[in-house]
Amino acid sequence: MASAPIPTMPRRHRSLAGPVILILWFAHYWPLLLILWGVIKLVEHMLARRHGYPAARIGFGGGFLVFMLVLFGIIASGLERIDWGPIRKQIAENSSWLPPIFGNKYEYSTQVDQEVAKQGVFRLGLQRGSITVLPSTDNKVHVSVHKTIVAYSKEEADRIDQATQPQIKTDEMPSSPMVPNAPGLSPADRERIQGDSARSRAEAGRARADAEKAHADAERAREEIVRVSIESPSDSFTVMDVEVHVPPTLLLELSTGRGDIEIRGRQGDVKLTSAHGDVTLDDLTGNASITMHGGLKGGDLSVRNVKGNVTVDGHADDTNISNVSGLVAMNGDYVGETNVQNLGQGFRFSSSRTDLETGKIPGELSLDLHDLHASNVGGGFKLRTRSKDIHLEDVTGDIEVSNSHADVELHVSKSPVGNIQITNSNGGIEIALPAQSAFQVEARARNGEIRSDFGEVKVQNTSEENAVANGAVGAAGKKVQLSTEHADIEIRKADQKASENKNQKSAKSDE
Repeated sequence: MASAPIPTMPRRHRSLAGPVILILWFAHYWPLLLILWGVIKLVEHMLARRHGYPAARIGFGGGFLVFMLVLFGIIASGLERIDWGPIRKQIAENSSWLPPIFGNKYEYSTQVDQEVAKQGVFRLGLQRGSITVLPSTDNKVHVSVHKTIVAYSKEEADRIDQATQPQIKTDEMPSSPMVPNAPGLSPADRERIQGDSARSRAEAGRARADAEKAHADAERAREEIVRVSIESPSDSFTVMDVEVHVPPTLLLELSTGRGDIEIRGRQGDVKLTSAHGDVTLDDLTGNASITMHGGLKGGDLSVRNVKGNVTVDGHADDTNISNVSGLVAMNGDYVGETNVQNLGQGFRFSSSRTDLETGKIPGELSLDLHDLHASNVGGGFKLRTRSKDIHLEDVTGDIEVSNSHADVELHVSKSPVGNIQITNSNGGIEIALPAQSAFQVEARARNGEIRSDFGEVKVQNTSEENAVANGAVGAAGKKVQLSTEHADIEIRKADQKASENKNQKSAKSDE
């Protein structure tokens, strides 16, 4: 049911013409002013000749007046031909204040409800406005819409409100083989059991039970496509903030051109598309596919408590993803800080500057345009980037890092040490390894120096500017290959006790 619009103060008339827009009148009829001025000058000339004195000439002031009249007339005619609808929309979208020439803001509220199947897909798309989806406690879809309409009058706003009423539409999804109807009784069967009333009642009872079971099975198997349709007139600016309560088992497909999306408490897959808005997803049992676009400023992303996989494409600002049991994959460019925590099956990140792949992350990983920090990462770490300071701590498995124009630090405090390959240029390499572990070092620094805390690793200066280091610590260890240019390499012994104390403090703080 639509509510009355929030009352606004009527605009005070600025002239005796009332609602007549004088600028539009001038844009259409300014040539008549020139004609009227010419007629007046002609009458003055004729009267002067009749009375025998010379007629007044057009002076500088008169010529300037004609010039300004023509100039403003041409400008007004050009402005009148411009389609101001998109300009009004753009100003209204990017500013809370709207110049009175573009109209007033009117607000409306509408709510619709409809019973739907428990299984299927729920779809909703908006051009402008936010979407909030919460679980419903019944088998109904509850849609609440709050509208902000920009119009020149209440009558125009009422017309737009009536044209943008939400409608819930359902279609049955293509299903697998149909559930057979409950078995009935043929005429021969009815004749055969007529003589035995007890047996007849038993047969009828079983038939009713079979029918009820078949009906229940059909209801459970029934799947629907549920669509909320809200028209958005192209000639007006309308923002629709929608809150929807949907049965938690319905799959979601949501999109908005300008606005936020918030989803909580779902038990099915979700597919989200957002431009120029934030996305929040919390408490999901299922997979999430999220697309964010709209230039380099796509909005913030927050994903928490997901039992499934998460895929993100496009552009986003700050991104926070935590407590995901499956794989997290991000593709696109992210101008803010990306922070991920407690990922059960690994992390993949691909942008124009960085390609990253890791195993599970019981700890934390964060990166932005200039830095990357990771701690307590298992199952391997593979990174290719540039101009990014890298700090890795307690990363297990094989490690492969390629960087340039920034430093790389790696602290490994747990044995055994996996294969390590770090390649850098115009940036230093610092690596700390457990003293009691086994590994083989091959290091090379071009136009730089190498320093090592391990006596087994021999450092040689092949020239005044180049250095190499080779050596084996322990037996049958993995390879540690380090290479950089125009910078130094430092190989240190890890302080295992300090690392253990740090982990204990971190665990206590989490508790």
